[in-house]
Amino acid sequence: MATDSLSTSFTDGDAYERVAADYQKSVIQCQQAIDQLEACKHELRRVTGADGGSDLVPDLRLSFAIAELSKREQQVFSLMGEGLLTPQIAERLDLKISTVETYRERLKRKLKIPSGAALNRMAVLWLESRY
Repeated sequence: MATDSLSTSFTDGDAYERVAADYQKSVIQCQQAIDQLEACKHELRRVTGADGGSDLVPDLRLSFAIAELSKREQQVFSLMGEGLLTPQIAERLDLKISTVETYRERLKRKLKIPSGAALNRMAVLWLESRY
């Protein structure tokens, strides 16, 4: 008997239309929620620079890590961002080239950056984001 009432309710045209309308409304709400999540993901990528841009800060993690560097490490990183090469940085800071190379290695380790080229790129992006 319970089956008869169930089949009767779904054979009723009005009930079917209400269910279909509710379903359609739910689909639209789900799509809007997905669109909002995508917009949030896009904004997060923009802000953190994860999309390759540097609108605000190349990487929030990087900014916090840079704040923890020593003053001299920050100077070396900043000069790298200006495009100076190791010998030029050594001359500017009155250091030996080997000392600047040591700072570069420390920066890669502390900032978790895998290569010298990536370190240079991050330094440029970080410096650009400050202006």
